[in-house]
Amino acid sequence: MFSGKKLSIMQPYFFPYLGYFSLMHYADALILFDIVEYDRKGWMNRNRIQKPDSQDWQYIRAGVEKPSYKALIKDVRLVHNEGWKNRIIRQLEHYRSTSPHYEKVLELVESILSIPSMTITELNRNALVHIRDYLGIECPLSVFSEMSIELQEIEHPGQWALYICEALKAKEYVNPIGGKGLFRLGEFAERAIQLEFIRNRLTPYPQPGDDFIEGLSIIDVLMYNTREQALGLIEDYEITSH
Repeated sequence: MFSGKKLSIMQPYFFPYLGYFSLMHYADALILFDIVEYDRKGWMNRNRIQKPDSQDWQYIRAGVEKPSYKALIKDVRLVHNEGWKNRIIRQLEHYRSTSPHYEKVLELVESILSIPSMTITELNRNALVHIRDYLGIECPLSVFSEMSIELQEIEHPGQWALYICEALKAKEYVNPIGGKGLFRLGEFAERAIQLEFIRNRLTPYPQPGDDFIEGLSIIDVLMYNTREQALGLIEDYEITSH
């Protein structure tokens, strides 16, 4: 059960960008919210890395079985062959010539992909936990579908966080600034829950291309930065309240 003060709730993203880890750095705990509809064009099974010419980006993708209509994230299963995993490793090979941390990061990615996972939620949780530990971030992760939380009827999307905070007795809720429009601030104030928003500054770091490509997967960040440097980029955020 949640015993901290600041709670955050995010869908389980695939090797997400560093702003996701800024959220983990600031919050006392993160819940992976996997009981809503799977978005085929979202970030659950894909993210972006550089192309070999370093002038553009490309997707890396986890192989998933075709979801049923309106499938929930928790029910989306992985394709059980090594093809998509091997493809990701091949897509990372071009970093060898430009990344000072290629071997270490490749080993990290390979270790994550080697963990037996049945669903996209399991895979993404494993990735987040391993990268969190690699960076030295102390943020417990829980999966909502594995928690015994009874919620009242939801009338709009912002109430998921509201009612989960209420159930866990969280005093603060923090969300990426891009989702600010989902929330009705008065509902949180009525329950004495502080609503906060986080914005990572996405400070440029050395990339081999002429133009910096921001918002790439954490894999790209780790390829060009030591753990300490990566953590510095993750800590480069601002918090605002309503």
